Amino acid sequence: MPKITFDEKNHLYYDENSFIIPSVTEITSKVYGTGLENAPIEFVERAAEKGSEIHAEGKGWQDGKIKPEEFKHIETMHFVRWFKSQNFKYTKSEFIGYAKTPYGEVCGTIDLFADGYICDLKTSKTATRKQLEKWQMQLSFYTYMLKQEGKSVLGLKVLHLTEEGCEVIPLDYLGDDFVEATMKMFKEGTKATPAITTELQSVPKGDIEYFIYALDQIATFEKSIEPLREAIKKEMESRNILDLKLGDITITYIPPTKRKSFDSAKFKAEHADLYKAYQKESDVKSSIRIKVA
Repeated sequence: MPKITFDEKNHLYYDENSFIIPSVTEITSKVYGTGLENAPIEFVERAAEKGSEIHAEGKGWQDGKIKPEEFKHIETMHFVRWFKSQNFKYTKSEFIGYAKTPYGEVCGTIDLFADGYICDLKTSKTATRKQLEKWQMQLSFYTYMLKQEGKSVLGLKVLHLTEEGCEVIPLDYLGDDFVEATMKMFKEGTKATPAITTELQSVPKGDIEYFIYALDQIATFEKSIEPLREAIKKEMESRNILDLKLGDITITYIPPTKRKSFDSAKFKAEHADLYKAYQKESDVKSSIRIKVA
């Protein structure tokens, strides 16, 4: 591996001749897109700043320079608790990875390599399908780098740090051929074709992509608030709170009850003629059914 220097402010990697080596983030973003094209720039910058602070706190703690009571973010504490629970024998953190491929060089900063596992800290509020795809690409590049150094990589893990805790998400290596194909597209200046096929003609493809992105976000947010929904219900139940006003939102507690329902399938099977006599037709508006995997 050549001598690499990293300009953290501008996120640039230089070799010993001061030539810029493209980063994993730059390569995957140009080939596959960032997934943040429609996000407000203020949100992106704020999230990036917080993520950098959490990474710095975690690194500072591992180096013995920062104590847990000095952490600014609860996410860092969740990382420390997870790290301590693993009892790692070998760890290497926040180090530059490098690889030379048939289509050029690539660099990246690996958050943690511990007992054969590449672990990457992520601090986004959500972990959508699109984000997981991007993270898998990133960690696959890191795997390629470490394999080239002769390291044995046993697996890939994303440590998704939120205010609620540390979720460990295992990912699969996409393979050497994926890394080299991506590098080839980057070198040629071509972009990957999005895996979205549609026969629609009046709806622009960009709108379809945003529609899918928005649905993915909605599904993720609904999943993330489910524990909070349950906590609110339990407290309302224990304190006999029937209505809770939260700004413009009113939450009403519905107590458990028994409900009687009509077994139409059984009735139809036993009294088919009578069931048919009482059927009626009504108009139903057209609609579309959406399923988010």
